[in-house]
Amino acid sequence: MEDDNSSVHFKFFIPQLIEIFFSIHRYYCDYCDTYLTHDSPSVRKQHNAGYKHKANVRSYYQQFEEQQTQSLIDQRIKSILANRSFSTTSLTVNRKVTNVGNAQETYQANIVEPAGVRMYLSTYKLQFSRYRQQESFDITFVSKGKPLPGTDPTARGKIVWDSGVHLVTSPIAARLF
Repeated sequence: MEDDNSSVHFKFFIPQLIEIFFSIHRYYCDYCDTYLTHDSPSVRKQHNAGYKHKANVRSYYQQFEEQQTQSLIDQRIKSILANRSFSTTSLTVNRKVTNVGNAQETYQANIVEPAGVRMYLSTYKLQFSRYRQQESFDITFVSKGKPLPGTDPTARGKIVWDSGVHLVTSPIAARLF
């Protein structure tokens, strides 16, 4: 009789112990928001090499870089950073400039495009009629395609605004991935 009673208790405790054991030793992947069956180097290696995991990691870092880019864009700094992904072909950013030169001044844009990127401006001429006047323009970046494997995906260019008296240069870094 006692053997039957102890075996009943034994069956009762085993599932709880197994559940506790597996909940402690399961591996959680932050990128995929999933738990793996158990934590071992071979399971993690197989999961991390999988298409879904790589896509999630790429998406995570792409979102992070886009947030950082937007943060830089919002600061209205002189330089321009454009991150491009395979999923989109163009990016438009807005720039606001303030005339600190002569009251009557006209600037003409000269573009040096980053390799692999075509650039278009909403206006190629900025005309100022007074000191501290503000003008804005849009820059559209269009990807010419994916970078070649093994090459640096970051290309550099610039926009030079020339009034004949003053030169204003905005460096550009375009990252294709």
